[in-house]
Amino acid sequence: MKHRLGFLLRTRLADCLNLIGCCRSRLRSGPSSGRTRRVPIGVGTYGTAAGAQIQRISHPRFRTNPAAPVLLGVIVFLAATGGGIYPWTVLLAGGLVTLTYLAVSRRRPRHTGIETAFLALLLFLLLTVLPLPLPLTRLTGGLRYAQNLRAADALRRAADAGAGLPEAGWFAMTRNRAGSLRVIALLAGAVLTGLLAGTLAPRHRRGLLRCLWLFGAILAAAGYVALRVRPQGNTLWWTVPVPAGLPGPLVCFVNRNHYAGYLAMLVPLALATGVADLSRRRILFGLAGLAAAAGMAAVVGLTHSRGAAVGLAGGLAALFLVYIVRRRFVPAVLLLALGAALAAAALHAGGDTLAARLRTLRAPLANGHFDERIDAWRTCLRIWRAYPAAGCGANAFRMVYPLHRHSSRREYMVFAENEYAQLLAEGGLAGVALAAALAAAWLRAARRGGRAAHPRLDDAMAPTAAAAGLTVAAVHAAFDFAPHVPLYGFTAAALAGAALGPAEDGTGSRLDRTARGLAPAGLAAALVLLLLAPLARRMRTLDSPGAIAGLEGRTAAAAMTWVPTSWQAWYRLGQLCDRAGGPADRVARQAYTVAGELDPNNYKLWLAIGKLRLRHGDRAGAREAFARVKKLRYWVTVPEVPIGDG
Repeated sequence: MKHRLGFLLRTRLADCLNLIGCCRSRLRSGPSSGRTRRVPIGVGTYGTAAGAQIQRISHPRFRTNPAAPVLLGVIVFLAATGGGIYPWTVLLAGGLVTLTYLAVSRRRPRHTGIETAFLALLLFLLLTVLPLPLPLTRLTGGLRYAQNLRAADALRRAADAGAGLPEAGWFAMTRNRAGSLRVIALLAGAVLTGLLAGTLAPRHRRGLLRCLWLFGAILAAAGYVALRVRPQGNTLWWTVPVPAGLPGPLVCFVNRNHYAGYLAMLVPLALATGVADLSRRRILFGLAGLAAAAGMAAVVGLTHSRGAAVGLAGGLAALFLVYIVRRRFVPAVLLLALGAALAAAALHAGGDTLAARLRTLRAPLANGHFDERIDAWRTCLRIWRAYPAAGCGANAFRMVYPLHRHSSRREYMVFAENEYAQLLAEGGLAGVALAAALAAAWLRAARRGGRAAHPRLDDAMAPTAAAAGLTVAAVHAAFDFAPHVPLYGFTAAALAGAALGPAEDGTGSRLDRTARGLAPAGLAAALVLLLLAPLARRMRTLDSPGAIAGLEGRTAAAAMTWVPTSWQAWYRLGQLCDRAGGPADRVARQAYTVAGELDPNNYKLWLAIGKLRLRHGDRAGAREAFARVKKLRYWVTVPEVPIGDG
């Protein structure tokens, strides 16, 4: 006890001497000096991570940082507004984070490697949404030009026939301009969230992680109420109605699998902080973290989500490996016991349903639902072969999937339910390379953070917990599209920022000079989000296949140029021309035919096309459409077509 007390006294004295030395060097160098000078002391923490952090925080540039409250406020705001499903919420949250980063980054060194990779990826995405006149779209490839030319010709003929529709505007490289704009807003906000979290001091990062798992525990309690006490139906927060769908909404998520993945991502945070608190003899804080982890794991089991359960197992395994590599064997053994307890809690809460769903992982090919996902992943490969260089465009999978699928099991799919396969289809080789460069730059910066943190200090807790949470997200992304949900994406980005290391390059000279101006990444993100603000409504309507089916007038014509491969846009064009009548009837029949060609395996679509052809007197075309219906669904009843060609 005496030795421990003496060590603590010597450490505190060394810290005080460090601060005094920093102040003396500051006074000698004058108020205009921009660097912190190290003062070597014999008994202090000079040269260690703790001493360097004390000197870094003592500098006037690091005294105040509003990043933590802004990040927490943004996450709570996204949760309150339905997980960020509305484009205006993403733009507002991203704008607030960007402005905060611009204010903070002027006083701190920046991660220039990450910013450079982000700017390159952002430029690529902006090029894909850049409107071009029809002749210039030849430069984007023969397939895109042919699709654009057919849409422009249909709009021209509809306008000439008096359908009340304007002619085509300009086309973009992406096959879903509204969806690509939405992804750009999400990417800008998420990356700036990570960079802003990276400006936090280690103590504030630990506080951020604790607040995140506390927020997760609150969501878990709300989820338990929704699952066992008061079902919320097809609503968010029991008040906001959403369209009915499977597996159904839960708390603030439209999809309960995404809710389960979100909680699973926060479980390792609570575990790591709990273990760290127990090792520091902060018993109450440690028990609170472990209790939160157990509660969130139990609610994950109640959702019966296989992807979240597999992701949680991967995150716990990663956390165990980190402890073993850092030679922290006592926390590793404790984690094994806690992991077994969490698995038991999740299985007990999930009951026989969760156990049966997990047993299907032994033979995934025998599971019909998993077979659908494999078919979607194969479709991603076919889409990539059609657009190998730059892909079909961010978030454009939903608009080209019907044309390239070989199955008729689903009417349509919005996501491939595998972020890696969808990235290849939507980004092509260029998108994959740029995304990999951004990930590599982030990993290099995070590796510096792991090396700088002392393995037996609290500094190591934040990168360790963040790495485990990100492992959950990476595994879950192989089975679901949760990162497309803004609340999920912003939180994962905050974890990635908490794992970043210091931005100095050893001497701090080069990066200190770059920190005196505004961050290019922040400026670019702010400009992009500002330009996207007037397009928020169009980003929502033209990115939804269901919303396109009810468009009118100029907005319906805009859908033909924004999503030229959407069968819903072509079918709506046919309906509008059909309503106009007269010379527009011929344009309507041609539009219906193109809609069928864009989704050849949709039996409901061909049944509707057959009835429309029969109403227009095209008996031969009706027989052809009904034959397609019988080929896809032989048990479906089709109308009788009179003899003759009509």
